[in-house]
Amino acid sequence: TNLGVTWVDARRLAEQGRVGLLGSPTSTGGPEGPQLLRFIDNHRLRVTLEWPDFEPAPGETDTILIDLDRGRAVPFPEDFPELTNAVFSADGHYALLHNRQREIQFWQVQPWRALSAKVPMNQATEATILGHDGRFAAAIGSAMHTLDIYDPRDMAKPTRVALPPTQGLSAWAAHSDGSL
Repeated sequence: TNLGVTWVDARRLAEQGRVGLLGSPTSTGGPEGPQLLRFIDNHRLRVTLEWPDFEPAPGETDTILIDLDRGRAVPFPEDFPELTNAVFSADGHYALLHNRQREIQFWQVQPWRALSAKVPMNQATEATILGHDGRFAAAIGSAMHTLDIYDPRDMAKPTRVALPPTQGLSAWAAHSDGSL
C-alpha cells in the first residue's frame, strides 16, 4: 500500500486523482494511514492521518493538505525546518506547524507566510485544533483534563479552561463561526 488517497468523480465513475502519503511528516516519525478525509471545497482536501485513541476525535494533528487540481500534497514551507506535523484550519487558509524541537508556529498557507514567532509547545499538550479562520487555537493537556485556548499569533498566553477532574475530553469540533 502507498498509504494514499484517491478521489473519484461519482457521476462519471472515473478516478480523478491519487496522492501517495508514504513519507509525509508525522508526529510519531513513522508512517500513518489516512483516517479522516474532509473536503474544503472542490479544489482542496484535508487528510488527517491516524491519531492515538487517547486524543479527542477527530484528530487534527498530522494533517496533509491536498491540491486536487494539481493532484499533489501542498508542499510545506522550506522556512520551517524539521517539520513533524501540521494542523490546518477547516478553510485551509491557516496552519499550525510543529517541529522536532517541540516548537509551534502559526502560518498563512497560500502563499506560505509565518504569522507568529516560533514558541515552545507545552510538554503536557496532547492535541491541537485550529479555528475555522485562524481566530483561535486550542490544545488539550494534562491527561485530557485541561483545555487551553490561544490566539495563534501569540501561542504563549493561553486562557485555561478547567475540565472536571473525573472527566476528560473525548471529542471536539471548531464551528465555522469561530467558536469551539
